[in-house]
Amino acid sequence: MTEADNSKKHIDETYLPYSEEELGKCFAQVRQGDTNLDRHLKHYRDSAKARALVSDVVANEGSASAIRHSRALRNQMEKDERFWIVSALMALYQTENRIKHLTSALECALGQTPPVNGFTRWEQALGDNPDDLQLFFEVNLPVPTKYRDYEVQHLDQHLDHRMLAIPFLLRGAVNSARKRKTLEGTTKVDAVLVSKTTGFAVFFEAKVLSDVSTDTSYDVLRNQIARNVDVMLDPSDVLEDALASRDPGRTCFVLLTPELFRDGSGRRSRLYGWLYDEYSSPESDLLSEHLFHRQDEDLSAVPARLGWLTWEDCHRIDPKACPWLSQANHLVGTGSSP
Repeated sequence: MTEADNSKKHIDETYLPYSEEELGKCFAQVRQGDTNLDRHLKHYRDSAKARALVSDVVANEGSASAIRHSRALRNQMEKDERFWIVSALMALYQTENRIKHLTSALECALGQTPPVNGFTRWEQALGDNPDDLQLFFEVNLPVPTKYRDYEVQHLDQHLDHRMLAIPFLLRGAVNSARKRKTLEGTTKVDAVLVSKTTGFAVFFEAKVLSDVSTDTSYDVLRNQIARNVDVMLDPSDVLEDALASRDPGRTCFVLLTPELFRDGSGRRSRLYGWLYDEYSSPESDLLSEHLFHRQDEDLSAVPARLGWLTWEDCHRIDPKACPWLSQANHLVGTGSSP
């Protein structure tokens, strides 16, 4: 099979029934530079190769540790949120019913009416022309200006209040601030849906089994949801045209997880459940505490713009989204755990 033919072959018939060519169109370009498409696709290629080539028969010929390692490689795709989110959102996006499907998903996550100014219906927010909607995966967004400026202006206070007294990390933080004028790198958003005509956009943060990340190099009090909210409040004008059209005042954030962790007792089994409930509550001050560099007027409208969608929601809207949820061990549509 030629390289051109391979680019049109489905990456995986179950977990990613889309080609490299189709997926490659959903990675954002930086205005000056190329897409680094191979870098984006490598993870999906490697996972598909491992799943296809590492069989139980071959694995059983090795040592016990080799067998476990081979099986882990083969099965990784089944819990990989990068595969899940592409499967879910591509199914809703690549259809003649694009507006209808996306409207249904946004109603599940954010309610019947768009929580941003200027729209009374989701169809208005998404725009009249389905072709003006763009879907991107793994979007790297720069450090928010207000956070970066606070770091530079109040470096000593920032280090004292938001870092541990670990010498090599403190040295690294000071060097980073001097060279890059910031302590924090880019924030990777799992997926962004944006309308070029209306400026409306949605940031998606996907979880399967993992919890919200708190891994940061220097500021140990930052978490993944707070960083997503922070970058959504800044424009994306340094990126390619479709993302540059995003209006920060018309941008929402949606957590995308298994239904098990949204409904019932499972909701507080993950840190993101606690954070979401606090951040989305107008009565809570936690978001202001975590985004201390933002003014109250920046954050007053944010709680209403936070939503929670599930993989099962997507599958009910379109069975091609996460088709493995149709298997017998998933109680799709019941809202209860297996």
